Amino acid sequence: MKFKAKVTSIKNHKSLHIVEFEAKDTKFLMMSLEVPTLKKGVEVELGVKPTSLIVAKNFSGAISLSNRFKVVVKKINLGELLCSLKLDFRGIEFESIMTKEAFMSLHVEENEEIEAFIKASELFVRGVLND
Repeated sequence: MKFKAKVTSIKNHKSLHIVEFEAKDTKFLMMSLEVPTLKKGVEVELGVKPTSLIVAKNFSGAISLSNRFKVVVKKINLGELLCSLKLDFRGIEFESIMTKEAFMSLHVEENEEIEAFIKASELFVRGVLND
């Protein structure tokens, strides 16, 4: 999965980098030991693996995942062992892949709004669009 974002902040200490992005008026954070040559204002294409996108229904409370945003379930593909959810975030398509058992415990239906989470270390830069 990929989506466009703009670099809004870069913090680093020794070899650790925390990069803040903005996409569709939402903040995303990426933690990385290696960062391509980035600077504030640069547009990038971000990526996340479908198995790294976590979803929750009726979630409340604090969580240590840096990236949390609302999505709408567009399509459910239920297999023998796995389930794939096609999700819409303000016109950006995401996919979440989980075990069938995990999906069944969510009781999620198509067109329902749920929350998505991405760990900062699971977000990555696929490419720089302008510099």
